[in-house]
Amino acid sequence: MKNYNILNNAISKKDIDKFTHLLLNRDFPWFFEHATNRFNDFNFDNIFEHVSFEHWFVMDSVPNSKYMGQFTYIIKQLPIEHDKILRAKVNLLPKIEHKENQHNTPHVDLIDRKDIKYKACILYLNDSDGDTFLFNDKKIIKKVKPKSGKALIMDGNLVHASSHPVKNKFRIVLNIDYLS
Repeated sequence: MKNYNILNNAISKKDIDKFTHLLLNRDFPWFFEHATNRFNDFNFDNIFEHVSFEHWFVMDSVPNSKYMGQFTYIIKQLPIEHDKILRAKVNLLPKIEHKENQHNTPHVDLIDRKDIKYKACILYLNDSDGDTFLFNDKKIIKKVKPKSGKALIMDGNLVHASSHPVKNKFRIVLNIDYLS
């Protein structure tokens, strides 16, 4: 059973460009993380971790950003449960050399919330390398290439991993987890 869906052009280029312009403005607050994920709960090999930058729009279902208006404008265009968001953030992964098919730590977004059924949505905000890897029993079942405006919607329990770009300067995504 396929537990993910890919929507090409989920958001118009004009709206993505406007949102990305805000995010890449020098005054937009990004926060440094030493790695994309601190836990290797699934004991995968072939992991390459590196720094990332984050900005949280929603934490524990509570708005957490002064940029909620711009965030809300974007997510209202997505086919998700807008009023059931558990968490939402943007991730920026900088370019770094690594071997092909290496990825960041495979994970599920809400590892500590096995009691709820939720979905994860990844909205790609730029064209880049730095695929998203989807797994089943430690086997790669799909690699999703970042393309501006593309959305990946998946069951919250689907193990996945980002990867840093090798060719492009950065990879930037909006990650949203919501009750389904």
